[in-house]
Amino acid sequence: MGVEVRMKGVVRARFFLTPLMMLAMGHASSLGQAEAAAVNQRQTAIALEQQGKIAEAEAAWRTFLKAQPASAEAYAHLGFLEARQERYGQAVPLYR
Repeated sequence: MGVEVRMKGVVRARFFLTPLMMLAMGHASSLGQAEAAAVNQRQTAIALEQQGKIAEAEAAWRTFLKAQPASAEAYAHLGFLEARQERYGQAVPLYR
């Protein structure tokens, strides 16, 4: 009887954990996709900056910051773009 009781617990645990594992795998997959999108956005911002498309590059960096809000690189690029337009007062906080 003791073995039967333990087996029921194993079956219950397996029934409960399987959906949780599937959910965790789906979440990890969506995080990977979000990271890839952020990398693409960064590359787009850099390309626009190199082409001299300042307004578009600024918009791309701001979009990138929505995905990576702690990116010092994005803030530095935004500060650089503001400084290139001689908007130094707006550039300084971005560098901080």
